[in-house]
Amino acid sequence: MNTMTRSDAKDLAQKILNLVPFLQQKRYELFNQGELTPEEFLVIARYERRLLEFVDDLSLIIFQQILTDLEAPATRLQKSIQEAQKAIQRVKKTNKLIDIVKCVVNLAGAVILAVKLGTPATLINLVNQLDNLLMTV
Repeated sequence: MNTMTRSDAKDLAQKILNLVPFLQQKRYELFNQGELTPEEFLVIARYERRLLEFVDDLSLIIFQQILTDLEAPATRLQKSIQEAQKAIQRVKKTNKLIDIVKCVVNLAGAVILAVKLGTPATLINLVNQLDNLLMTV
């Protein structure tokens, strides 16, 4: 079974929209010429209205197909966003690790300098900074 494509639905809707004014004009012409009874005039008017309801139905089909067409990219976009968020978290962890390593290197350098110069106050300050950094991990 073939399904109606968005293009098919648009084409059919446009054909109906072009047909209805023609039918209305003919209906009035025939009624004014006395070739249609009032009952026939109303029956044809109901069919015209039904055709316009079909156009509304076709519009819904078109809209649903547009939404369906957008679902796959939206899903892929959501997955990409999630992967980007994971990458950002990895970068944050890496930056934190770099800060810790940098602090350890500074501490090692300060230890060497403190031993050479005999100034333990600098060493105590760096140890406190390292403790604070490790507490945030």
